[in-house]
Amino acid sequence: LVADLWTRIVRVLTEHIDDLELASDRERRAEAAVARLGHDGIRRAKLLQARGLLAHYRGDDQLAIDLHRQSMELERTLWGPGSVQVADALLNMATSTRTPDGIRLRSAQLE
Repeated sequence: LVADLWTRIVRVLTEHIDDLELASDRERRAEAAVARLGHDGIRRAKLLQARGLLAHYRGDDQLAIDLHRQSMELERTLWGPGSVQVADALLNMATSTRTPDGIRLRSAQLE
């Protein structure tokens, strides 16, 4: 529960409150909480998505794409290649790809 809460706080601070410094601090707390759980793929994937969004909002799109890709690979293992979770990770990758060609490329991956 604590890991889920910290991860959600990172997303809210990043996407809705736009406090990237506070989100970065909460990211560290979320990472520690997930690490204490050991190998929990679902929570790890959610945290990777939150970290990817934070990296995107900071302007580090390459890191964001890498984090979303890691999440996508984990989600694919957990839920299967056609899952909603994999599609969500792909959409986040597209969001982090600011060029029109990159967006088209990511959109094509959804089809």
